[in-house]
Amino acid sequence: MAKDSSWLWSRDPVKGGKGQGESALIVRTDAALSINPNAKWPPESLTELDRWLLWNDRALEGKIQEAIARSNDTVAILAIRASNGLFLCRASVPVAYHTKELLDTRRGSLVKTLTRIGSKISVERINSAPADSDYVFGRNLHGSSNLTDKRILLIGCGTIGGFLAQQLAQCGAGSGKGELTLVDPDLLYPANLGRHLLGAPHLYENKASACAEFISLQLPPLNIRPVPDYAESVEIGPGRYDLVIDATGEEALSIALNHRAVRGRPASPPILFVWLEGNGAVAKSVLTGNPNHACLKCLKPRLAQAPHHRTLKSEEKVVVERNAACGDGAYIPFPVSRSVGAAAMACDHVVDWANDVQGHRFRSRTFDNAKAYSIPDGSPEPSTDCPACRQLDP
Repeated sequence: MAKDSSWLWSRDPVKGGKGQGESALIVRTDAALSINPNAKWPPESLTELDRWLLWNDRALEGKIQEAIARSNDTVAILAIRASNGLFLCRASVPVAYHTKELLDTRRGSLVKTLTRIGSKISVERINSAPADSDYVFGRNLHGSSNLTDKRILLIGCGTIGGFLAQQLAQCGAGSGKGELTLVDPDLLYPANLGRHLLGAPHLYENKASACAEFISLQLPPLNIRPVPDYAESVEIGPGRYDLVIDATGEEALSIALNHRAVRGRPASPPILFVWLEGNGAVAKSVLTGNPNHACLKCLKPRLAQAPHHRTLKSEEKVVVERNAACGDGAYIPFPVSRSVGAAAMACDHVVDWANDVQGHRFRSRTFDNAKAYSIPDGSPEPSTDCPACRQLDP
């Protein structure tokens, strides 16, 4: 059952997704519905159901007949919201009474007729499960707000971005009045299958479009918009997005996005950058947008120097491989677990942002202690030698 539109209707096993659903009469009672020890349980006919309802609360007597009388169908559901839970049952008008006169012209007289033949009308107890968006996307967040109504732009649907897109969706991104926009110009190749959200059914498809299709199939109510193009084609102006996420790991693009955001402050949306260093030895994320805290470039003002928050050990070199015989370009090998770990860290960062948690804006997770140091999270201040922030100095 859902408070909002029934996005699970296409998967309804009763009607196989056909039609517009079944009518339900919803009633409330302050009573706690319980089993009558002196009567048959569960009720199998309308007469037995009436007796049980009467035993619990006199006001409930005849409600299933009323549900059928109000329905435009031959089937109706009675939903009783009691103090101790929700009880649902379904009853059908016997085939012998499927006449136009009774069902249309004299629908109101059905109540008396059905009561008179109640012992011949079977009643089916049905089960329900909450399926509204608030419940589905909020039940696992332990009181935190989900990402409903947020407009989020995710740039990069690769090894980190694909998993991050799914995790954001499972936290409610794209629900309500929100939108989850996915941007990536690349196609999914066989070489990607070992550490990507998507599998063989999406080979040679655009990653952004395929991720949107895959997630929408799993979570139909979400508004997910794919942009199978380069990030430069997307307008990131004031008021368009609440949050921008760069999961490309492409340093040049990230620097360009950071520069645009710094120049556009305070109107520009905040940007969360997430990336892996080394051969997946450590994951890092930084939330920018506040001039009182470091931007992305503040973490490494000069390309030729080490970052301010160094994690890779000095003797460690990044291994780059290339399988020329297979037509592969150069790539950095690391296991899929590192991609998932980086995406999970970023997802936590986004949920904290949505809940206005004043936590650490710079975060890291070390996966390989032999190759990288573990450093504490924090919220560093702007660097005095940052070329992006310095341009704004008076």
